[in-house]
Formats: sequence, C-alpha cells, structure tokens
Amino acid sequence: MTTRTTSVALAKRAGAAPGAAAPNRILGKIIMHSTLKTIVLASLGVATAQALAGPDWDVIHRARTTAQHATASASAAKEAQLARCDEMMKQMDSGATGSGSPKGSPESK
Repeated sequence: MTTRTTSVALAKRAGAAPGAAAPNRILGKIIMHSTLKTIVLASLGVATAQALAGPDWDVIHRARTTAQHATASASAAKEAQLARCDEMMKQMDSGATGSGSPKGSPESK
C-alpha cells in the first residue's frame, strides 16, 4: 500500500483532527475579506465626502480678486505706455513739419 502525503494525512500524523486546518483557512479568508471591505468602504466614504463638500468659495473669490488686480494693473501700464507713445509721435510730427525731412532733401545729394 502506498502512502499519500496530503494535508489530511499530515494532520493525522501530527495528531490533529483532519478538518482543523480548514476552519483556520476559512477564518483567515473572512478576516482578509472584511479588512479589504473596510478599506474600500472607508476610501469610498472619504471620496464621497470630498465630492459632496463642494468648491472652496473663499479660494475662488481670492483668485478672482487677484486676477482682477493683475488685469487692472496691466491695463494701467498699457494706458501709460500708449500715452508716452502718443507724446513721442506728437513730438516727431511737430519736429518733422517745422524743419522738413529729417534726412534732408533729395536734391542736396
């Protein structure tokens, strides 16, 4: 007769009941599944809470205010630059009409 080395045979040799290893394995699976379920449900709860909380309106208002100030200062700088450009153009126009062409007349060449 050949001897088969299975978990039941090993359990019999060790003096334990043949079904003693099975309940421990089942209990381990139950614990693992309940731990996994707990982790998944906690993660879903956190994600749901964040989704239902809505936007942070204080941050949004601060960003809008900052953007408006930046736009206002940029437009003020642009207006100042245009005013300087207009002054320079007026100076060039007034100087060009009074003294003729800045390069001289073509006949003098």
